This record gives sequence, C-alpha cells and structure tokens, in this order.
Amino acid sequence: MIRLKQGFNLIFYIMEFKIDVSSESSRTIDPTNSPSNFKTIFDKPITLDQNKTYLIGLDKIETMTYSWYNINEQYKNNRIRFGTLSSNKDTFDITYYNIEFSQGSYSYDDINEYIQDTLILYGKDKDAFKLEFDYAKFKCKLIVKSGFVLDLSKSTFCNLIGFEDKVYGYINKLENSTYWGTKTPNITNSVDTIYIHCDLISNSIVDGKYSDVIYKFSTANLERSFPFSMEPQRVKFNEINKSTISSITIYITDVYGRIINLNGVDVSFSFRIKEQDNLS
Repeated sequence: MIRLKQGFNLIFYIMEFKIDVSSESSRTIDPTNSPSNFKTIFDKPITLDQNKTYLIGLDKIETMTYSWYNINEQYKNNRIRFGTLSSNKDTFDITYYNIEFSQGSYSYDDINEYIQDTLILYGKDKDAFKLEFDYAKFKCKLIVKSGFVLDLSKSTFCNLIGFEDKVYGYINKLENSTYWGTKTPNITNSVDTIYIHCDLISNSIVDGKYSDVIYKFSTANLERSFPFSMEPQRVKFNEINKSTISSITIYITDVYGRIINLNGVDVSFSFRIKEQDNLS
C-alpha cells in the first residue's frame, strides 16, 4: 500500500485504489480554484498499464453544502417593482418603486417576507401583495390589493413563481385581484439535479448524450444551507480516457451546464479507480 499527500490521499491496492480530492486543498496549489470548479495536481503522476482498461467512479461525496442561491444577479431574477397611484388621482398615473432581492436561497415564505419588509421601508401597506403556493394544484397564487400593481416584466423572477412576465393588479379597482400562475413554479431555478463532471472520463452517457458527468443526484431532499454527504447505492464506473494521470479536474453544474456557485463553501469527493476485469 502506498500513500501520497498533496491535497488528496491516494491509496493503492493490487487491483484498485482510491483518490480523495477537496476544493480547499486544491487552492494551496492554485488560488483561482473554486469549490465548484477545481483542479488537483498530483505530486507524482499515476501511470496506468496501457495494456489494461481502467475505470473510475464516484465513491462518496464526503462534504458538500446546499449553499447555492436561487435568486441572484447572475440569473437576472433579483429585481421586480410595484406601483401605486400617484398624487394626481385624476389621471391614474402610477408611481413605481423597485424591489431588489439580496442574493440568497429563498422559499415562497421568504419571498413574501422580503416583499413585506420592502413595502414597510417605502411606507406602504405591507399586505399589498401575498404569494401562496398551493401544493394540491402545484401552482402559485398571487393576491394584489386594490390600488397596487406588481410588475414582473423586468426580470426572470416570474419564472420562480410560475407567472408570465407582465403587470398584475389594478390601480382603480375597488376589490383585490387574485391571479394563478400559468406555468409550473421553478423556485429552485432549475437546480433540481446536480451534475458532477470529471475530466478523466468522456464516454459517460447522461440524458442520451456522451459527457464527462461522473455522477448526478437530486436536490429534492436536501435542506437549504445545511451540509450533507452522499454515497451511491452502487458506484457507476466509466472508462478512464488517459494512461497517465497527473491531475484531476472537477466541476459542478446544473442541468443546463451552468456552473453552480457554491459561494465559497468547499467540497470534497472520494473516487475509486479499478481495472475493468475487476468489476463485480
């Protein structure tokens, strides 16, 4: 058994060995590495027998945290605005006020609370707007008080709650207005599945296409802001695309290939390499 250290642990067996990598350790070599896109360089390259086929699989997510945001500047979904009747009531002119969300991971209740707090700062009725999620219909309901409008046309915020990008409410209507979203809410901003990519493979088949995705998992049962670890029920192995391994690059994306910003919270993974004829 041979053990090497430089931001990872490498344990050799006769037919199989493990590689542990972490984004934190990788930055001691290259400060530009980030938790969602990092490269670990080995002290000593790993030379594989060219007459054999070797495979690699994710053995365990050692540490990771639900630290990504669903509302931020990157997604252009952090701004909406509301309007009230201006002082000149004869012309029904509307005065608009901006609501800019701080970057973060929001639930529907969090969105409601943020809007209410902003309305209070402007000296307006905090209950001018109310957003509710109906679990039976899997739709959002928006209630707009008379004398107010909510403008969802200036950003992609509307997609989070399943509404069209337009203005809701009536300035000169006596009753409150109630609207149901016409689309499926996307409160996760499409970060429903996490894809872990590895540059040592290129023939993984994911969603019908060849890729470098070594593992993917659902975020449905994860708690926002909490750390987690995860082990596949069965390790999925893919053929390694080189005979000499001097480094390993890992990057983490959503279903659209967008790098997921983990906001500085580090990750660590354990991989297993084995000969093809050692598969069970």
